[in-house]
Amino acid sequence: MSAKNGLNIIDGLHPITDQLYPGTRSDHRRERMPSFLLDVSHHNSLKYKVGRSFCSSYRHNVRNLERPWYGPWCQILTDLTEQFDNMIVIPQFPLWHIPREDDSEDEKESSDNGVDGVDELDCLQMDEDNGSEHGDGDGVGNITADSIITVADGNAAELFPDFVIIHLLAKHLPANHPHFRRLGGIQITHQCCSVIVENKKAPSRKLRGGVLRRAVDALLDSAQEQLGTQCYQLFMQYPNTLSTIAIAAAGDHWTFRKVHRFEIPRAIGDTLDFSEWERLKWPQYATISSPESDERFREIHEILDSKPPLHLA
Repeated sequence: MSAKNGLNIIDGLHPITDQLYPGTRSDHRRERMPSFLLDVSHHNSLKYKVGRSFCSSYRHNVRNLERPWYGPWCQILTDLTEQFDNMIVIPQFPLWHIPREDDSEDEKESSDNGVDGVDELDCLQMDEDNGSEHGDGDGVGNITADSIITVADGNAAELFPDFVIIHLLAKHLPANHPHFRRLGGIQITHQCCSVIVENKKAPSRKLRGGVLRRAVDALLDSAQEQLGTQCYQLFMQYPNTLSTIAIAAAGDHWTFRKVHRFEIPRAIGDTLDFSEWERLKWPQYATISSPESDERFREIHEILDSKPPLHLA
């Protein structure tokens, strides 16, 4: 932020007229980049640090719970998608599919060509973490898999990742369409899941050195195992999707990789074979606000930037 003619300027935009000053970097408000993609702004750098302090505090997060960390992660993911009109961050997004033997009935139910019918680009089958979390102990923390839910009758499976980033395409509806007002004049024509995040609580705040590193690795291993199941579910729900970005986090420690369809666990009867998944290499973890973390977020942003833009027809 700078001053010109006594007015504050953000990315070259006049605060009153919303017009660009000559020679400024951006040519449209939507093209402003999230702060950590260039030089981390004082505002967001401080905001991330304040959020980390709150979540790490013995006073304000007495039991070292996972949920407070959803705040900083929600902010980061929102910053990642700020530039894109057709990407939204959704917490606890349901991933579900009906086993193959029931697909014919499912297709019958969704075979209409109405505004909420079959996806034009992805053949979608459309449509809490209640784990025990204790305070700081000497262990690594909560490594349960309670976000996995299987419907009791076995006819469907449902999972709830902590966060996803959904990529959408859309088109305008004619004003006389019966659902025009309900849908705001816009029909979604494509949906896919570009990013999936599984977050564990931070390791015990009593740990230091090598013990801390091992605890973080154990928590991230647990998150990665859950991501294996979630990615399997994701690719079943989105049969035309070839890859997604998986983020495993434990508080402010995190790692990620691009996961391809051929890398997900294999279904064998009622179970998943994780043998190949467990051989996947994940980068050494980074910590939010570190240079390594900022560089990785830039990598993710570049992948998101390669997705088709909205281009409402």
